[in-house]
Amino acid sequence: MIAQATRAFTNGIAAYDSGEYAIAQEVWRPLKHSGDPAAQPNLAHFYRMGLGMVQDFVQAQYACRRKNGHKQGTARVSQCCASSNQGVRRIEFS
Repeated sequence: MIAQATRAFTNGIAAYDSGEYAIAQEVWRPLKHSGDPAAQPNLAHFYRMGLGMVQDFVQAQYACRRKNGHKQGTARVSQCCASSNQGVRRIEFS
C-alpha cells in the first residue's frame, strides 16, 4: 500500500512538472483524503495559485484544514498554508 501511494505521489510530481495540473490534482486528491501529509499542502498550493482551477484562497485554507475528515487546529493550518506558499512538496524516496 505504501509503495502504491509513493508511486502515485511521484506520478503527481511528474504531472505537475510537465504542467499537467489536472492530472496532478486527480492523483493527489485521493492521497489527501487518505491523510497524506505532502498531498494536503500541494493541493492547497493549486488553489492558492490557481493552477488548473480558479484561484480560491478559501479552498486553499480548507484544503489545509481538513485531514481524514477532521478539522485541524490553527497551528496545523498555518503550517500547511506556509508549506503551500513554498510550492509543491517533493519527497525523496530511496
